[in-house]
Amino acid sequence: MAFDYVSDPFVRGRENFLADYHIDDNPYPQNTEQHELWNAGFTKESNDSEL
Repeated sequence: MAFDYVSDPFVRGRENFLADYHIDDNPYPQNTEQHELWNAGFTKESNDSEL
C-alpha cells in the first residue's frame, strides 16, 4: 500500500520531506508543472543554505 505523502510531499510539510528524502528524489513525473515547482523549491533552499 502506497502512502499519500510520498506522492504529495507538500502535504506532510517541507521539513519532514527534506529529512526523509534526498534532493534528487523528485516524486512527480518529469515534464510536469509540479515537477518543476518541486525542483525550484529545492534549488532555492540549496542556494540559501550555501550562503
